[in-house]
Amino acid sequence: MALENWTLHDLRRTLATNLGRRQVLPHVIEHILNHKAASLTDIGEIYNLYS
Repeated sequence: MALENWTLHDLRRTLATNLGRRQVLPHVIEHILNHKAASLTDIGEIYNLYS
């Protein structure tokens, strides 16, 4: 199975989504992803696709 258009950010998105599924708090996920001032941006919503 070939993964076309795959990037390293796909791993970050997968991690954030799975952590969200496991009820990890958003600010903890942002810290793990090394996002600065995550509470001031919507960057977390780009990575964490779990709803």
